[in-house]
Amino acid sequence: VFYKIMGQVEQALAVVSECCQICISQLGESRSTFICGTYEDLGEMCQELGQIQAAKAYFDKSFEIRSKMKSKSIQLVELYCKFANLFLSTGEIEKAEEYLKTAQETLESLDLHKYSLPMTLQRIGGILITIGRVTEGEEILKRAEDLETEKSGDTLAQASNYQTRGATYLASGQYDKALEYFEKCYETRVSITEGRDDNDISLCTVKYNVATVYTHLGREDDALKAFEEILETFRKARKGNNWSSVEAESHYRIACILLQRGKSTEAQEHYLKEIEIREALGFSKAALASTKINLGKVYHSDGNLAKAEEIYLEVKQVLDEEKSFSFDYISCLNNLGSCKFDHEDYVSAETYWSQAYKMLEEQLPLSVELARAYSNMGYICVKTSRIDEAITYISKKIQIETQICPNSLPLADSYSSLVDVLREKGKHEVALKFCRKASEIQRKLVSRSAILCSTLIKTALVMIEVANSSENKEQQLMMAKTYVTEAFEITQELPEGGGLTILECFSAFSAIHYAQGKLSEAIEDREKGLVLAREKKLRNNYFAQMLEALVQLYNESLEFDKCYQYAQEALGIREELGYKEEELWGLYYYQAISSWYLGHQPASVLDNLLKAQRIYESKTVKDQKIEAVVLALICDSRYKMQQSREEIYPDAERAITLFNGIGERAAYYPLPYLAQIYVLFKEQNIADAEVLLDKIKDYFEEQGECREGLSAYFYFSYRVQVCRFKKDLETAMTYQAILRDLMEKYLPETLTSASAYWSYADMLFEHSDFDEGVLNLKKGVELFKKLSVVDDWGLCY
Repeated sequence: VFYKIMGQVEQALAVVSECCQICISQLGESRSTFICGTYEDLGEMCQELGQIQAAKAYFDKSFEIRSKMKSKSIQLVELYCKFANLFLSTGEIEKAEEYLKTAQETLESLDLHKYSLPMTLQRIGGILITIGRVTEGEEILKRAEDLETEKSGDTLAQASNYQTRGATYLASGQYDKALEYFEKCYETRVSITEGRDDNDISLCTVKYNVATVYTHLGREDDALKAFEEILETFRKARKGNNWSSVEAESHYRIACILLQRGKSTEAQEHYLKEIEIREALGFSKAALASTKINLGKVYHSDGNLAKAEEIYLEVKQVLDEEKSFSFDYISCLNNLGSCKFDHEDYVSAETYWSQAYKMLEEQLPLSVELARAYSNMGYICVKTSRIDEAITYISKKIQIETQICPNSLPLADSYSSLVDVLREKGKHEVALKFCRKASEIQRKLVSRSAILCSTLIKTALVMIEVANSSENKEQQLMMAKTYVTEAFEITQELPEGGGLTILECFSAFSAIHYAQGKLSEAIEDREKGLVLAREKKLRNNYFAQMLEALVQLYNESLEFDKCYQYAQEALGIREELGYKEEELWGLYYYQAISSWYLGHQPASVLDNLLKAQRIYESKTVKDQKIEAVVLALICDSRYKMQQSREEIYPDAERAITLFNGIGERAAYYPLPYLAQIYVLFKEQNIADAEVLLDKIKDYFEEQGECREGLSAYFYFSYRVQVCRFKKDLETAMTYQAILRDLMEKYLPETLTSASAYWSYADMLFEHSDFDEGVLNLKKGVELFKKLSVVDDWGLCY
């Protein structure tokens, strides 16, 4: 009993097993009633540890003895109920109902005094409610309550009945009724004392139950207040180090809420306090496993995967020594798999998750735990592009939950997971149907919650995907905006905007504006989210993801100063969190591109590009376009540094081959050609240079339109030089005029544009067009002056 109170179920099991063996060896099985009770204790403890087959074996031993007794007893009815509960835990509802029916029939056949019935009736009523026969279960519970009150006639017994009924409703997920009875229990217990005494430790357990139900109902503020009141009561009443498990549990619950709100540092403090209390109470390392796993989750949520993995492995080592199946062991495997998954080590992730689900299939078929394990396998299949397998695993999860918890939040979560897989498969219309199924359940159970908000946001994102291939795109996008607006309005009612949920709203608004082609609005939405994240002092993985999204948007909007700034910040956070270089490829890529566009020193740009290239080459999945872009920028940087043919030509040839292979004609396409042209000019090989210029002519002069940008500056500059070399001054003038106009339009107020005015003025002077030449030169002077380029300003004068 002591070990069970301390949460050390394994030790309790060992002691009872030894007790059982002593009794059998000394007395045989003649003391049948005592031996049966011991077997049943062993069975219940094995069930609590998740050792289902062992639990059934002990119950079977007890039944074998009891069935040989001459007369049936209330204990036999209790045993049938224990069998029913066992099969309920594995999701075998039909077997559970068979044993329950037998229990009821046996109870009716017994000639018992009515006052011996309440506890058994409570057990039967609880099982009936759990399997969905609510009305019948409530009638039996009411009968038990009336008998108990009649028997004792005191309010303490009444409080105990309320407590039992509350626990029954809590176990069956009927949180409103659970709260009703726990509050009745609390008020009854208070009435026993002389008024309410907030320092009365005896009330803390009852208040804890009330607070726990608050968390299930999404009333997090009320829950936090109640848990804090419990802790304050213990602080005031403490003498020495007399800790309580209720105090430890309250720290745990507070930590869970804080973690959900993104307050990982505060959550960590409470988890550590929980561990301190449990250690002081004498909990074994194995008994502390679940708490330490939760602490690992804090580091995990912060993106500190290395620290999280260290904790999970430490717990696994302890549990490996136990050499028995337990829920903590499954949780440990699942979290280790999650760490590896987030590190993109999908092989190791699948190894851990496969081990977990195979153990569960053997020990707990048709259980919530197995359903979660199938969900993990679905994720890994998605990441390794095995979409059909993913759908199979998640469908298995839904099949289990439809049987054991229909119309429940876990089932809604499964629908949401299936949505993710269907999106990967491109089946957006089907995904939308399951989004609505998920939100339909959530609206009934948690109508104004962060959970519903997340589903509404996901629905909006799916609608964006549907809209992209729809004739009614704008209408679909407006509908998506309605869902996000509803989610946003709910977050305004939630404490601190529902934690990260309000940030997800801004991300979704951004996605809608982006789909509408409103890039500036999309950026503005993301920036609003970023401001809030900074106010929350986030510096975790989620915050880094927000920065990455902005990096991509600023890259597209050609705001490379912001792109570079946020890429640098995101890299800093990821590196702090222990990410490896190969996991940061995207950020290094954008950092290198923005560095190039910003005109940083070519040597610095080249260093960034070579780093990005080295990381890219270590990746198993490659994108030829990205490889070509990086090579093209490397070529450009080398040529600006005036490097040799040997350093430029190999990368240029590879980039050109890749671009031609994928049919790509993006902004980076001409860069390797221009680098080669530079080499040819340097070698005075004007003829071959002109051949290469002709190859990219269509890119710059397609359909009478002239391409913009810095590469256009170099292309038309080389065209001018070729024409000058061939003494074709008229054509040279034409190209130089195009060059000046392009720079004026696309790169105004830059050194490049100022130089274009100057060069064009020189050519006009050669043609004795002094008025026009002076006019262009004056524009160059003004720009050089504005840009504070003193030398060129003076030369222009």
